[in-house]
Amino acid sequence: ALQTVDATGSAGPVYAHFLYKFAGSPPFAILAVAQHPLSLFESSGSPYVEAFAFVSGLAVSPSGEEIIVSYGTGDRQARV
Repeated sequence: ALQTVDATGSAGPVYAHFLYKFAGSPPFAILAVAQHPLSLFESSGSPYVEAFAFVSGLAVSPSGEEIIVSYGTGDRQARV
């Protein structure tokens, strides 16, 4: 997943994650990027930190019809 960050807000950085497709051989050109970010549950690891989530893994089913995304939230939980 491709991650973007908007650090211009007063509430702290806002992260967005997008799935993308890339070529299977070097230089691994990006072929497509999702139009909408992934919808991830966000939480905070501390009352002093804004809620956030970050993608940490991705698996594709053998049929290629399902994608499973693993991610962390608030530096405290792992989710799929």
